[in-house]
Amino acid sequence: MKKFMLLLAVGAFAASCSKEAKITETITIPQTQKTLLIYKGATWCGPCGSSGKPVLRAMEAIGEDKVVCMASQTNDGLNSAAGDLIGNNLMTRFSQNGIPHMFESGNGSTYNFYPNQSTATNNMNTINGKSANANAYVSASTNGSNIEVKAKTKFFAAGSGEYYLSIIVLEDNIQKTQSGSSNPEHDNVMRGNAGSSAWGELITSTAMDAEQEFSYSIAIDPSWKKENLKVAAVIWKKNGANYDAENASAVKVTLK
Repeated sequence: MKKFMLLLAVGAFAASCSKEAKITETITIPQTQKTLLIYKGATWCGPCGSSGKPVLRAMEAIGEDKVVCMASQTNDGLNSAAGDLIGNNLMTRFSQNGIPHMFESGNGSTYNFYPNQSTATNNMNTINGKSANANAYVSASTNGSNIEVKAKTKFFAAGSGEYYLSIIVLEDNIQKTQSGSSNPEHDNVMRGNAGSSAWGELITSTAMDAEQEFSYSIAIDPSWKKENLKVAAVIWKKNGANYDAENASAVKVTLK
């Protein structure tokens, strides 16, 4: 595996947050455990095109009812500062300095590995085989030049420690030449986030059966294609200076 140096980026795409807006419909959050897969790659990286992206595409095809995929690109201008921060934090945490690389997280545990289909599937099955401690609902729709996001968290068991909800804007079908592959399409790229931190906002209601609602308005960057946007809601559990995904959900942005 070729080695590449990574540059750290610490900014995040800003968005306004309003706690006043409420979810009016009745939302039942299922006690379903899903896996968050974070892919670290780059368009200029040959092994990313030949071995990283094929595994990512295969995992994406499994479906977001089992795995939520997010791509953190490296120095190729595709992802936001939030994408840089999340991906680089994981690379530093596990002392990785080469790409492509993958991380799978859920139920408070995180695995890191060189992209391999059987490893990715086995990790997912291990995570998803556990009983979910918490889960999140998310909906997203356009409103002029903004994405309006509503989210709700529920804890099925009392949380221990600090938990955060992050809202990440993902974009599919970004076209840019990929070294090592003839396929120029890039999906689930982290393009922005709600709030001032990529790790999101503190969840204050973490008792057993506790639910908490969130509402955000995210400005749509002119470079994004609205029809290709999705929004992921990730519940993170703080682990010292790091974060482990507890659970995740994703939804396509509804155009209005």
